[in-house]
This record gives sequence, structure tokens and C-alpha cells, in this order.
Amino acid sequence: MVLTILPASLHGGNLYLDYNANQPEFVASIMVVFNYQYHYFGIIVTIYMFFFYFVKGVVLDCKGKDKGELIAHIILLKTPVLMLYPTYAELLSYCSGFMFADMPWFNNLFTSLLADPRDSSPAPYLLFYASLNIASTFLLPISFMLLCFIVLKIMARFCKNKIETLKNIGWVIYNYFLGGLSFATAACIQGAFRNPMENYFTVSSAFYLLGICLFLVLLGEAIWSSAKDSYNLFKIRTIAKSVILSILHYNALYLFAIVLVF
Repeated sequence: MVLTILPASLHGGNLYLDYNANQPEFVASIMVVFNYQYHYFGIIVTIYMFFFYFVKGVVLDCKGKDKGELIAHIILLKTPVLMLYPTYAELLSYCSGFMFADMPWFNNLFTSLLADPRDSSPAPYLLFYASLNIASTFLLPISFMLLCFIVLKIMARFCKNKIETLKNIGWVIYNYFLGGLSFATAACIQGAFRNPMENYFTVSSAFYLLGICLFLVLLGEAIWSSAKDSYNLFKIRTIAKSVILSILHYNALYLFAIVLVF
């Protein structure tokens, strides 16, 4: 890392810096300077998976159960940065590609309006998010999901002969966003613990509470649906993996071993 970024300092024999090279702002600036393009791989994979399972689950195998539950596990490949930070900038670029489903390029607009950038967050998270508030991490995808489900519900009301097809479309959309939503809500709980709320009636506090409520809803639905059909255990597995991955920065070695078991 030193040879790549600061070759002159090595030859000068002085490695003293006036700033911390481990700060997220410094590492993120290196990504921009060297212009790594590895995130395109993650973007291509997530787009491909959505369309593959859309065609498979809605058209080719409309009566099958597989509606893309694997998607959530693949998209969670964005989390190695939590385990290996600070590390090579190209790895950060690679991980950011799998955040394509999180819609980060538009979601950042909500950060300045609905989240407090002064909130305490683990250093690796600051590479991607200004705050662990759900408004800063996943508000736009949540809004998009709600819009899709409202449209599907309206269509089901007027096209009763297409109800099964519309259900399949809904499950593909749900599974596509499940990994990111589970991870964002688990991170929101972590952020709420790091930033005790003195006033529950502020905008930032409301979105921390919303993230906690969404996590409980996800977990409750996963347990309920798994009790009805053991095939739905993939939801519990996804949520459990998201929780563990969200705290990887605390103890990468032990927690990563637990993730492998899941």
C-alpha cells in the first residue's frame, strides 16, 4: 500500500504523516485517483441475476418455488470491505458494485435531508454511507419496493386471471432486495446503539426506529413463513447472515467462520 500511494516517503526514510491514512475519506480518495473499474463486475452480476430469475420464475418455471432466493446471498458479497478494511482500493471498488441494488447514487440525496452525518458509524461503513440511519442506507429501494407492490396489487384487482404471474413478479422483486434490506436494517440497529436517542421526535431518530421496526417485521415474516413451509428457511438464513456480516468489523476472524457455517 505504501509503495503504491507514497513511494517518495519510503525513499526519504520518513513515513510520518500529518493525517491518518486509515481514514475512510483517504481510502475513498485513492479509489478515485486510481479510477478502479471493478465495481462494473458486481453491477453486471446483479442485473443479470434479476433478469435471469425474472424470466425463470415468472415465465419458464412459473409454478416452481425458486424465485431468486440466491440473489440475496450474492449481493451480500459487498460486505468483505467490513472485514478487510483498510485494504486495497480495488477490493472496495469490487464490493461497491454489489450495492447496485441499493441504488446508492440516488439514495445519497436522502442522506443530507433525513440523516445526520455527525452520527457515529464504524469506519468501514463511512466508505459507502454517511450514517447508519435507514434513510441514508436504503430509503430509496424501500420506496421503490413499496411502489412496485402497490402497482402489482392494483393490477391484481383488475386482472384476476394474472394473479399467479403477478405474485411471481412480486417474489422476484422481494428476493432481489431482501439481502440489502436485511443488511441495512441490521446496520440501523447497530447505529441506534452507537447513537443513543435523546429525543425520539427528531427526523433522524424516527428513521432509526423505522429501521428497527422493519428488521423485526422481516424477522417475524421469515419465522412465520418458515413455520408454514420449510423451503422459506432461506429467509432466516439470509437475515442471520446479514446480522453477522454487519458486525464483521468487530472481529473478522471468528465472525467470518460463523458466516461460512450459515
